[in-house]
Order: sequence, then C-alpha cells, then structure tokens
Amino acid sequence: TAMVARGDAPAASMPPAPALPVIRQVRTDESARAEPLDAATAHTIAEGQECFLPEHMTFSNESHPIAPDTVMTLIACDSGAYNFSSLIYVRRGGGAPEQARFDVPVGWNDDGPPVLVNAWWDPVAATLYSYAKGRGIGDCGTAQSFVWDGAMFRLIEQRVMGECRGSMRWITVWRAEIAAP
Repeated sequence: TAMVARGDAPAASMPPAPALPVIRQVRTDESARAEPLDAATAHTIAEGQECFLPEHMTFSNESHPIAPDTVMTLIACDSGAYNFSSLIYVRRGGGAPEQARFDVPVGWNDDGPPVLVNAWWDPVAATLYSYAKGRGIGDCGTAQSFVWDGAMFRLIEQRVMGECRGSMRWITVWRAEIAAP
C-alpha cells in the first residue's frame, strides 16, 4: 500500500483494490507476415501529417498482421536523438489504410493523429508497445502497451516517471487484464 516506505507492519485498514478492467483481445497467428504499404502511399500519408525526418534518417514503413484480415502499419514520422515517432495505420481486408483508433490519447498532443514514440510490435504477445523517453538515459518518460480488440487498440498498461532523477523503476499508473479470445 506504500510506494516508497517499506516495512513489516500490516497495512492500515485499506479497502481491497478494485478488480482490473478486462480487455478482449483479437489476434492472429504469430508467424503470419504482412507486406508493408507501397512506398508512395506511405510517403503520401507521412507528408499529409507533416512528418519530418532528417535527411540522414531512412524512411521506414513496417506492417504486421494483428488479426485475421487486419494489418497494422507503423510509418516513420519524426525523429530526435533518442525518440522516433511512428504514425499508426490499420488496413482491413486489403482496403485503404486508416488512422488507427486508441482508447486513450497517444503521442505528443491530444488533437493530432495517433503517433507512438519508439513503437514496436511483439507478434508473440500480440502487443503494441511505446516508450517515450524524457531524456537519453531513459530515467523518465511514459511507456504504454496496447492490444487490438477488433476495432481499436486498448491500453493494457501504462508506466510513468515524470521526474528525471535517475530512477529506472517507473510507476505503473494503469493495468488491465487480457481476456483470451
């Protein structure tokens, strides 16, 4: 019941923690592969969102199957010394790419397109991760984990360390359980 103070004394009369929210995850075979968007389409999307990549950076566009007949694409959008932003798009049934939906605000501002920082897809866990560092050594920032529910990406964990003080143990501020499909 304490974030910092440790000891052997029992916790004061604290109510039990509420049950975690349950997110139903939709997923596909972890060995499935997907072709990236064609380069022209990916560049058009990035330019339309006013993305900026320095000339020394290679433009990337990677796609991953996230559910049967659904593909997620990460399109490079911006870069800094240690943070690299990606636009998140979804294609269903071979259709046109659409901005992915999230159940919480993501990215640098609440009113822009869905952008994740240092994003990567884990096909085994069928989880999309984001890790925005406040400075290079990684002792502050925000980390988020998402799963696909068939319509949008749903937050299953968020860890935050607002102060850059050398702590590598970020505070978990949100958790959810994943229900098997």
